[in-house]
Amino acid sequence: MLLSNQTLKGMVDLFPEEMQKHLYFENKISKVLKQLSYLPYETPVLEPIDIYLNKSSRELIEEQAYCFEDRGNRKVLLRPELTPSLARMVSKIIKKESTPLKLYSMPKCYRYERPQKGRMREFRQFNLDILSSIDDNLMMRNLEIFFIIEKIFSAFKVLPSQYKVVYNNRYWMQKVLQQNDFTPEEIQKVYFLLDRKDKIAEEQLKKELQENFNSQKMTLFKKLISIKSPHDIKITTDKKIEEFYFISDYLSKNYSNIFFSSSIVRGLDYYTEIVFEVFAESSEINRSLFGGGRYDDLLDNYLKKANISGIGFGLGVDIFLLFLEQINKLKIEQKNERKIYLAPIQKIIGEDLKKVFDLKNKLLLENYSLEVAEKSNIKNHFQKVEKKNSSFICFIGEKEFLEKKVVIKNLKTKEEREFFF
Repeated sequence: MLLSNQTLKGMVDLFPEEMQKHLYFENKISKVLKQLSYLPYETPVLEPIDIYLNKSSRELIEEQAYCFEDRGNRKVLLRPELTPSLARMVSKIIKKESTPLKLYSMPKCYRYERPQKGRMREFRQFNLDILSSIDDNLMMRNLEIFFIIEKIFSAFKVLPSQYKVVYNNRYWMQKVLQQNDFTPEEIQKVYFLLDRKDKIAEEQLKKELQENFNSQKMTLFKKLISIKSPHDIKITTDKKIEEFYFISDYLSKNYSNIFFSSSIVRGLDYYTEIVFEVFAESSEINRSLFGGGRYDDLLDNYLKKANISGIGFGLGVDIFLLFLEQINKLKIEQKNERKIYLAPIQKIIGEDLKKVFDLKNKLLLENYSLEVAEKSNIKNHFQKVEKKNSSFICFIGEKEFLEKKVVIKNLKTKEEREFFF
């Protein structure tokens, strides 16, 4: 009986063609991050469930995470996202490291949710974070995140008009709601409804508002989702609020595609201040491309008075590649300009095997890349060479081995070059 060759639902086989897209993304991103002094890291795919229970959303753990007991009766999960793992890891070294720590990773993550185009149950995610002292200039770190987002899109030649960034501040939101007599439970309900308001029908939203809030609080909720600036609601200010106003004014003056919206709250409980999401403006994708925000106390789970704050984001690679494809910005070079297709026209045996490896070594020294084909006739080789994305073809047979000389033909210019080995 033959086995099924299908993956589990939502799991992904990345064949070479798709893998090339992922590598293209990784290479482009890595160049940007190297210039800005970010360093790579990795964490285990399997983690104790406790590090996620504390600060991640209930929905994420109870409905979406792959949770189970291992053979040691420990409750574990496949990481659904990376930030709690990052906090656990960094807590080991933060006391002896100089901050800020500027880190990035491209791990696989797992969520048991409905598979859709651009987001499967197994997915690769690009994560970027800046961890620094609470006493650091956090305004500058907040603004650096928006700067990096701009540089990432620029690396793929995406225009500012083709995407937008929408931000809010959970600390500001909390102050607004507290000063209007919302209880802690009502504040959480506001966050929940704001996060879902575009995913449910208007009548359903109205019903939930009526069930949870009085008329005065309903009026404030409706005002919150309509304002264009945090200045539109007057509250008692403090240092954090003043800094947020400065950031908001800075972004509105310096970016044409970054906007404030109190509807952006993000679903993860560990966010404490600024939060943001990035949306496509010129493709068919009608959901967030990626998002993130500031988290102030994740390391406090591991260290007393850690005094470390972080800001970062997680970007789903598949949805981003889909976006690039839809706006015709996924430009992967198909032809390898230095690749030679070595085309045997006879079976290579005996002493000729040594000669083939001598030839390969000398070609490698001249910075060619190589593809040694299966034995075939000349016609078949010319049919196959295109599929191998080679720029040159070189036939090898009895005559070539005898003379220790091959002819390398440029498939584009038709020029030929003799090469001795």
